[in-house]
Amino acid sequence: MEEVVPKAIIDIRVVYDATQCGLNDALWAPNFFLPTVDSILRNASSSTWFGDIDLGEMFLNYALDMDIRMYAGVDVTEQVADVAAGAKRVLDERWTRTLMGLRSSPFVCTQTFAWSEEIIMGDHLEISNPFYWDKVILNLPGTLEYDPTMLVTIVSACEKSSG
Repeated sequence: MEEVVPKAIIDIRVVYDATQCGLNDALWAPNFFLPTVDSILRNASSSTWFGDIDLGEMFLNYALDMDIRMYAGVDVTEQVADVAAGAKRVLDERWTRTLMGLRSSPFVCTQTFAWSEEIIMGDHLEISNPFYWDKVILNLPGTLEYDPTMLVTIVSACEKSSG
């Protein structure tokens, strides 16, 4: 039998905006390429599969650099009921994961995601690897070999190299 968990009377949601704390002024993150719809569709064919990767939802999967953690947090002293009035103790909460609005978060997430993808794909020269390929066929506009009908997918390049 399925148990139903009763809905809480009070719905508390943490909302944070790291652009407001001043930490971004002390951070640097490189510019990096994010694909546009046009750049993606140039490499698509009828056999292409796409996935929706929302980096905003992905941020909490990646650790925040240890050197930044001591500066990424909030003072919650006034919100804690058991702190006596006039107490000299400060209670703060620190982020340990990348967060929305932090300048370095998009770069850290996409970089770590790319590293993970590379590890998952394995050695492309290993024949038993389902992502095996042994050569790249360049089909560049402006070259004599350019063929506008050629599919621009790794699968077609693998088929041509093995057949």
